[in-house]
Amino acid sequence: MLRTITISCCALLFALLAPVQSQVLIGALGGVNNMTMSGDALPNTAYASAVGFSVSAVADFSLGDETRLSLQPGYTRVGTGITITSALREPRDTLTVAMDYVTLPVLARVVARNGVTYFTGGLQAAMMIKAESTPTSGGSSTDISSVIADVDLALVVGVGAQIPVSDMLATVELRYSQSLMNAGKTEAAAETFQMPARFRLSGLQLLAGVLFSL
Repeated sequence: MLRTITISCCALLFALLAPVQSQVLIGALGGVNNMTMSGDALPNTAYASAVGFSVSAVADFSLGDETRLSLQPGYTRVGTGITITSALREPRDTLTVAMDYVTLPVLARVVARNGVTYFTGGLQAAMMIKAESTPTSGGSSTDISSVIADVDLALVVGVGAQIPVSDMLATVELRYSQSLMNAGKTEAAAETFQMPARFRLSGLQLLAGVLFSL
């Protein structure tokens, strides 16, 4: 699956960039996210959002006067909270889940006529590199990577602003992402790790970055 997504993304990039002979912007982007699970909740279990972070490099290629193709390979940590209210687990137990991904958003960026506001949209491919569950009451973390899907694909939309500062562009952006694939991998996750067998991740990202012209 990962190989298919990678080949498809590369083919799309070559097709889009082959005719481009124009300005290229490079830079960096970072910020925080607030993600949560949605899907098959287990009995006596509730899910809550949790704060994570992301950092990425940025390469923007001009596709026209107001449209750019943005590649943003990076590292993202997302998480969620799990509250278990079963009478068999008194007092109430709460877990935090953290999942680390290598990500590649491929986005179109359209700048408004005012030259400041812009809109983004596209797909983000992600490869899971680590997943852990930790009791909030204390104790050691448990590796749950065996029950999390190795690959994720998400739809990304956002709105932002770019402001010229000296010889660079400063950006701030609010994004919403929604997984298009099941992030669970096995039915055994429910009993062993209190994780649903079928779920998706969704939430908001607040990002800030800088871009420089080559």
